[in-house]
Amino acid sequence: GYVHATGDLGALVAYEGGDPTTARDIAMHIVAVNPEAATKEDLDPALVAREREILSEQARQEGKPDNIIAKMIEGRMKNFYAAKVLTEQQFVKDNTKSVSDVLKDAKMKVTKFANWKLGK
Repeated sequence: GYVHATGDLGALVAYEGGDPTTARDIAMHIVAVNPEAATKEDLDPALVAREREILSEQARQEGKPDNIIAKMIEGRMKNFYAAKVLTEQQFVKDNTKSVSDVLKDAKMKVTKFANWKLGK
């Protein structure tokens, strides 16, 4: 786990493999970036479907042909996943690596996490 110096933010990480130092760094990242899910598969499917529909509608309004829209959506979903999914994010302690890279290097898998804010 990790508790921010202010004492009002923290995160707990359940993991397999790896080591406690990397787990603490991942917990620190979670506090800093606030992902909603550990992996793409853990993200609420309704949220993903809603985002895809929004992106599709935007592309249609831009006048894009249907055969191009699917490719555009996949590209734009990368930004969505980077904002919402832990393993898709750039690691806060080393922005040359993704969290996925850090986990792979440590031979570690995050199985779940809890991010908390005091009073919320």
